[in-house]
Amino acid sequence: MDFESVFRIMDFCDMDSGKWAEYSQRISFPFSRVYASESKKLRRYERDVARAFDHCVVATQAEREDYNRLQVSTPCAVVANGVDTSYFVPNADSANGAIPSIVFLGRMDYFPNIDGVCFFAENILPLVRNKVPHAQFHIVGSNPARKVRELAKIPGISVTGYVPDVRPYLGENAVGVAPLRLARGTQNKILESMAMGVPVVATTNAAKGIQAVPGRDLLVGNTPSEFATHVIDLLQNVHLRRRLSEAARQQMDKAHLWPIAMETLDELLGQRC
Repeated sequence: MDFESVFRIMDFCDMDSGKWAEYSQRISFPFSRVYASESKKLRRYERDVARAFDHCVVATQAEREDYNRLQVSTPCAVVANGVDTSYFVPNADSANGAIPSIVFLGRMDYFPNIDGVCFFAENILPLVRNKVPHAQFHIVGSNPARKVRELAKIPGISVTGYVPDVRPYLGENAVGVAPLRLARGTQNKILESMAMGVPVVATTNAAKGIQAVPGRDLLVGNTPSEFATHVIDLLQNVHLRRRLSEAARQQMDKAHLWPIAMETLDELLGQRC
């Protein structure tokens, strides 16, 4: 087949050169130098790949801004991630349960997730417990690294490892958290929580890949004090939990359904049909 004559689309999803650059700022020497070097190499490769295709797509507006810095003529569109709202459905008790529980969902051998839960456990959770002494923190995800497993020694923190179905954990918890200091692309953990009507507190980095309005659909905090205040408010205020729960689900139905996400891709393919 003559691939040169067909319409070719490159799905970058995440611009990983930016991810490696962020890692180089967080990881100690000598690995910081390795990630910095790899970031530069990957950026050159991303530029070469983009030039070889007719159109490129990424998952978020932030990733498109990274793509634009490649300074190539190949156009780029955003095809947002979707969530299966027929599978992730609200639990009747998830928005107004009395249990002061907090959940983090994600693969636990992934550096940004490891960094995020350690940051939360060490810097945010103690502030939460000053106001909500019995608050529980559940870390749900496969292959927990040693640093994550060590957190289970702290009273009130559980580390599940792999679970066959995350929905019971989301449904049982009052607040979902995404305390990621390093985040690229779309955080599916946030989409799944919001689809189930679980109110979410996230950092700006974690939230920027979600098509949602801070303060209306989810809460955003970056400092330990700010993040903890949002979690405390949600744990103590059933009306606030219910309001964010309803708004979160509505926003997923509006902006992150897979059929809606695929409309952009259909339009791109239709250009050459």
